[in-house]
Amino acid sequence: MEVVRRLRRLLTPDERARLKRVLAMAVLAAVLDMAAVVSFLPLMSGAADPAALMANPVVARATGLVGVQGARNVLVFLGAVTLGLIVLANIAGILRLRMVLLTTHNIQHYLSRRFLAIYLSRPYEWFLRQHTAGLTRKVLEQTGRAVEGALFSTLNAAVRGVSAVMLVALLLVVDPYLTLLVATVMGGAYAVVYLVVKTLQVRLGKMRLQAVQDRFKIVSEALSGIKEVRALGVEQEFLRRFERTGPPYVRASGWSQVVAEAPRHILEILAVGTVLTIFLYLLTIGG
Repeated sequence: MEVVRRLRRLLTPDERARLKRVLAMAVLAAVLDMAAVVSFLPLMSGAADPAALMANPVVARATGLVGVQGARNVLVFLGAVTLGLIVLANIAGILRLRMVLLTTHNIQHYLSRRFLAIYLSRPYEWFLRQHTAGLTRKVLEQTGRAVEGALFSTLNAAVRGVSAVMLVALLLVVDPYLTLLVATVMGGAYAVVYLVVKTLQVRLGKMRLQAVQDRFKIVSEALSGIKEVRALGVEQEFLRRFERTGPPYVRASGWSQVVAEAPRHILEILAVGTVLTIFLYLLTIGG
């Protein structure tokens, strides 16, 4: 969050306005998500008990407005409404993702340009004390990793969080006790997974950054001083130095991606396991 706060201070008013539009789109997508979920409830109960569905005053009033009669036709109508809402919710989700990605990439480009402008304004003597590869990496790579790793992740969490809050509110209305139980189990599991992943990612991030810096430095020295390298015949020495950076770079990069993807699979196992456990419990007590 500290990185996000620093990035936010660097943004122009126009970029901040873009972020507000992204959040507005997130609210719209969340409303459609919740509407799609709500539409499932009468459809499922109607499939199990058509008589109860026909006795529902809300359903009767809605189907009366469109002139739909008979349990079968009402179910077909509700199915069409549910399908339509699912389509709209997914279209809104795609548009929401598009806005998030375009906004973050635009901010990344803006920050890279700002970095480059700052460097180009420095006196020539300053460049003599700097490493060209390091400056290039900050302009092109590090700004991208900061924006994508911090701002994109936060924006993505925020827009999905809006949907999550609305859906949880809906579930609390439907069954507060069961919702609180599931929220406690999944929330506790998520907290544990988050702490473990955060610790690993910080460690792997430092390893990867060091490996990337070493690789940039070696390649930059070899190519910028190619005349001296050829004259001294030290090509193999540079190749050996570069080869030594391979294992730590591969380990840090590979494991970082594995650790980033692992929580989704772990939480999916916990989510499905929780649902099945509740289902079997309710089945045994006749719920």
